[in-house]
Amino acid sequence: MERGIPLGYGVDDGSFGVGKELSRCDMMVNLWYEAQKPFDSSYEMPFKDVIYPEDSEEYKAIAWGYTEGIVKGFPE
Repeated sequence: MERGIPLGYGVDDGSFGVGKELSRCDMMVNLWYEAQKPFDSSYEMPFKDVIYPEDSEEYKAIAWGYTEGIVKGFPE
C-alpha cells in the first residue's frame, strides 16, 4: 500500500485481482483514499441499500462520493 491506496485484493500470490470485477464501493473507497479521506458529518447518504455502518470507510466513501456528485445511484 502506497499513499494509503489499496493495491489489490490481498491475494496470497500478490496479484492485483486481474479478471475480477471492481465493485462500485471498491471504486469509491479508492477515490476517497486518493482524496485523502475527507469526511464531514453533514455529508448526505440517500441510498437505502447501503449496509455498512456509519463509521465504516465504505459508508464514508459513498456519502462523500454522493455529496461531491461522483455517484448518483439508481432512480428506483
